[in-house]
Amino acid sequence: MVADYEKAAQNALKAGFDCVELHAAHGYLQNQFLCDGVNQRTDRYGGSTENRCRLLYGTVTALIGVMGEGRVGVRLSPTTSGAKAHIYFDANDSQPEKLYAQAVQGLNAFPLAYLLLTEPRCGGLSKAATKDDGFKQPLNNTRYRNLYKGVMMAAGGFTPHSAAAAVANGDYGLIAFGRWFISNPDLVARIRLGSNLNIYERETFYGGGSKGYTDYPNMSGSIGRLNVYERTPQADIGIVKALTAQTNRKKP
Repeated sequence: MVADYEKAAQNALKAGFDCVELHAAHGYLQNQFLCDGVNQRTDRYGGSTENRCRLLYGTVTALIGVMGEGRVGVRLSPTTSGAKAHIYFDANDSQPEKLYAQAVQGLNAFPLAYLLLTEPRCGGLSKAATKDDGFKQPLNNTRYRNLYKGVMMAAGGFTPHSAAAAVANGDYGLIAFGRWFISNPDLVARIRLGSNLNIYERETFYGGGSKGYTDYPNMSGSIGRLNVYERTPQADIGIVKALTAQTNRKKP
C-alpha cells in the first residue's frame, strides 16, 4: 500500500505537480486504519493508537522521500465523543480525542507543507447555501493548534468573513474552500474585492455534466453562463433571507 502511494507521488511529479496531499480523513482507507471501530487488526498496525498511526506515518515518510521537504500535506478529520459527534462513513473510534491527539502530535516529526483539519460542521452542510445553519456553527478543532507546530489549515463550513476571523484570531494559518470554489472560479479575486458570490447548487455536485461544474460565470462574464445562477453578498452567507436573482449587469 505504501508503495502504491509512493508511485502516485512519482506520477504527480511527472505530471508537473509541486505538492501532494495525503487524504487520511473522511472515512477513507488511511482513516480506517486510524479508527479502532474499523481497524480490528492484531498485528503491529492494529491495537494501540501508536500502532494504528503506523500506516499514516509510513506513508508520509514515503511521500516526502519522493516529493521532498515542505511538499507534502496531510488531511485529517478529527471527531469527538458523544451523541453529536460527526462520524465519517462509520469510521468511528472509541477514544477519538486520544487518537487524533496522537496522530497530530506525531506529524510534528515530519517536514510537512501543512496539516489540514476538517471542521466537523462540514457534515451538516447539506442544505441549500441560503438555508444552511452549518456556516454559523462554532469551530471545534482549534484545540489542535497547541499540539501541532507547523502550518495548520482548516476546511468545512467557512465563509469569507469567518475564514478571515479564524486566521486573525490565530486559530488557523490557512483556510481552504470547497463549495464556494465550485461555484466561483475566481473566488480569490472575489474575496479580495468583497464581490458577490455565485450560489452553488448542491443537487448538481458530482453530477457528471457541465451544469453546476464548469458553467459558473466569473465576474467579467468571459467564462460560464451569465444570468443563470443567483448571487449573494459575502456578508449574507449564513443568514437565511430572500435573494434577488442575478441581473444582466456585469458589475460585481
